[in-house]
Amino acid sequence: MLTKVFEYWDSDKFSDYIKSELSTKDVELLPLEKCCTYSAVIDENSISIMVISKILKVDSMVVKVGVFFQEILSGCACSDDPSQAMTHENSYCEINIIINKSGEVEFVNAS
Repeated sequence: MLTKVFEYWDSDKFSDYIKSELSTKDVELLPLEKCCTYSAVIDENSISIMVISKILKVDSMVVKVGVFFQEILSGCACSDDPSQAMTHENSYCEINIIINKSGEVEFVNAS
């Protein structure tokens, strides 16, 4: 729930609020798996969010965000060096977030 998002609509802090709120949510709520190319395992510490656009409607708002993240690729440690057993690949996803007046959130159109 993004209950204060409408308070920040005309504020310079709108993007900061959205990024902060989404960063503290469970990563599984964001539909990032649709944008994964290598694996569906996402490094939760690598998520970075930017607000691309926002549209105010009568009963809701639509916020388009870009999400940068890293997918974890598990491999083998053939050389007995565990540091080589895991690598990361950069990924990106655009998500439309529909937020109604009560702050309820729906994620749509992940690409």
